[in-house]
Amino acid sequence: MEEQSKGMEATPSPQMPIPVPTKRTGVLGKVLVGLFIFVLLAIATGLGYWDYTLNQSLTLTNSQIADWQSKYETLQNENKQLNLDFTAAKDELKKATADLNKTQGETKETQKNADVVDTRMKFTLQLFDVANALIIEQADFDVVEQKIVATKDAKLLELWEKVKSGQRQEDLDSFLFYLFRIISENVDKEVSY
Repeated sequence: MEEQSKGMEATPSPQMPIPVPTKRTGVLGKVLVGLFIFVLLAIATGLGYWDYTLNQSLTLTNSQIADWQSKYETLQNENKQLNLDFTAAKDELKKATADLNKTQGETKETQKNADVVDTRMKFTLQLFDVANALIIEQADFDVVEQKIVATKDAKLLELWEKVKSGQRQEDLDSFLFYLFRIISENVDKEVSY
């Protein structure tokens, strides 16, 4: 039997054709291949759309960055100008403060001079009051003496005491000479501002 089976295998019979291996393609395989191609196309389309949107977003972002950069440069220039203006204003304020201090010093000096003039005028008016009481009103010695004491001029009071005690014309002349000399000096003094 072995021989028979060997012989059979060795020679093919003309009645039986030799089977050729064929590819099996079924509906399932076609569907899977189609589905695979569809998924690949969907992924490629999705990637293309994603790339497009990212590109649009990048373009928009670049335009915003350029806009912000322009605004930043504008703000920097404005800041520089404000700093320059601030420095100039500070310098002007320092100068104005110095001028104000100088003016205040001059005002104090002027006020001091005005106070001196005011004191001198009041004193001179008191001296005129003494002269008026003595010469024009011809007031009593006591009234004249009160006006002399009000001047607080020791020399004038001393000369008055001589007039009262001696009642000499020379004493009266000395008193009047001193009185009018002081009035004249006070009136003639210049005011220095």
